[in-house]
Amino acid sequence: MSITDIKTFYRKAAKDTVLIKRMWNGNSSYDDFIHNSVKEASIQGHNFTYSEAKEWMKDKPHIKASGELSDSQLELVVGGKE
Repeated sequence: MSITDIKTFYRKAAKDTVLIKRMWNGNSSYDDFIHNSVKEASIQGHNFTYSEAKEWMKDKPHIKASGELSDSQLELVVGGKE
């Protein structure tokens, strides 16, 4: 597992509303979000699998297990503060 790649991509994605919207892509499924995240990360040169990403995310208390965005991330996605 490339924990470094996952961490680097997560830090970038958390600040990029366009990227977050692309990863959600109108899906409400947490699994779809993870699959899209792995695909976007790969496009940007980060190398990790769906299983690695899911395992990493489940161990993070600040990432909601339901797959929902945090309140601050949600504000960014729906056009709130940047």
